[in-house]
Amino acid sequence: MTAPYVRTARRLVVVPVAFVAVFTVWPALATLRRGFDVTAVLTDDGLRATVWFTTWQAALSTLVTLAIGLPATWVLARHDFTGRRVVRALTLVPFVLPTLVVGLAFRALLPGDLSRGALPLVVAHVFLNVAVVVRIVGARWESQPVTYDEAASTLGAGPVARATTVTWPLVRGSIAAAAGLVFMYCFSTYGAARVLAGPTRPVVETEIYRFAVLAGDMRAASALAVAQIVIVAAVLALTSRGASFHSLPGRPLKLRTLRRPHRIAVVTGACAIFVVFAVPLVGLAVRSLTVGDRWSTAAWRGAFNGNSRTLDIVPAVVSSVSTAATASVLALGVGYIIALVQVYARSRGAAFLATACEVIPVVVSAVVVGLGFILAFRNEPFDWRGAWWLLPVAHAVVALPLVSRGVASSMRQIPDDLRGAAATLGASPARVFTTIDLALLRQPIGAATTLAALVSLGEFGASSLLSRRGNETLTMTIGRLLGRPGDVVQAQAFVVAVVLGLLCLCLVGFVDLATAEERR
Repeated sequence: MTAPYVRTARRLVVVPVAFVAVFTVWPALATLRRGFDVTAVLTDDGLRATVWFTTWQAALSTLVTLAIGLPATWVLARHDFTGRRVVRALTLVPFVLPTLVVGLAFRALLPGDLSRGALPLVVAHVFLNVAVVVRIVGARWESQPVTYDEAASTLGAGPVARATTVTWPLVRGSIAAAAGLVFMYCFSTYGAARVLAGPTRPVVETEIYRFAVLAGDMRAASALAVAQIVIVAAVLALTSRGASFHSLPGRPLKLRTLRRPHRIAVVTGACAIFVVFAVPLVGLAVRSLTVGDRWSTAAWRGAFNGNSRTLDIVPAVVSSVSTAATASVLALGVGYIIALVQVYARSRGAAFLATACEVIPVVVSAVVVGLGFILAFRNEPFDWRGAWWLLPVAHAVVALPLVSRGVASSMRQIPDDLRGAAATLGASPARVFTTIDLALLRQPIGAATTLAALVSLGEFGASSLLSRRGNETLTMTIGRLLGRPGDVVQAQAFVVAVVLGLLCLCLVGFVDLATAEERR
């Protein structure tokens, strides 16, 4: 019954290929060919220092994230206790929040001397990416049957021996995959780095923007873009194995069945996770109510006052929501086709093209995409400068890999026997698709669409180049306010960050509520 899917997948592969070629490959080439100098990173001391700092802070952030994320994963993946879902959801909050908002949260929380530089940037990266470890490694760890540990314990293996001989072989592939993604996110950082690193500690993304837009030095911008693509692609290639696996039946351990020291460790870990992930978010809200050295609601009153000279937040919210809605629909349409080709196409060539369409947007950063849009689409017949849809398309490019990967993993789990039974009962291919595929993929499609919308809401790299006055998004509003003097204006930046964070959390909560109602 997969024959119609195979034919459709082979025919539709041209859609993602055309989309990625026009809106990712062509803009990237347009950026790189402007003063292309691959040796500049090796010969220029300033560029070499930027790449080195970005690399070592990303590596350090990855190591610290694993050091904190693996114990948190052990608590959440292997144990069942009251409030487990709340604690688990709290670890995922930073990942769905815009990096700019998280950067502002740590800027508000840390003292003045420690609010800029490498240390706060690493701390923010760890806070942002622990969720990656919890989700990727946790999914593998949860599938480890308890009987494995019980059998090893019966044979006399202690806790250390069980961890090294039973658990480690099962989770090491997922740990490597999580480490690669964390490194990629930390190396391609923009929003958090712009707020926390400052001009004295620039990273590759912020320097690409500065050289290309502010300094007009395309040679340096292109050299940094090449270095970023090469390093990120190499790391992802080395760590991608183990990202997928066959799930095994497993169950978490009930807290009451554990020995007292074990219970104390789990409860302490859960409380620590709750505190660590809640405090920065509370600090962000507190800072929005602080003007200078005193408590005040002036920033909140001014934000929703249409007569304010610095901020009218309602148009920014409308712009962000409309852009996110357009970007999520576009990313879902193209991402679904990529997943369809990866799962059902029997042609190696088609599968390779679909995988390339998923990988290329990962290694090409959002800043390079935004800059490439400006350079590639400014001449006839493709003079699209100022077009309203360029920003949603750029956001869709950034979200595309996340959407296609999520849909493909769920698509592979649909039993073909269901389609065969439906066809035997006389259902047409179209009826099979609507009653089986769409019904079973409803929740994954909803989750993928939500994730694409969240990516769009928090995207700052491409937005900083493509957003214009009149369609200014919330992230651009924050960046503009932070660049202006005045205590009230600075507090208003934190007000917008709180609104943006609440918007993201409401979107996630709405989808979770809809999913819970559907399960009932």
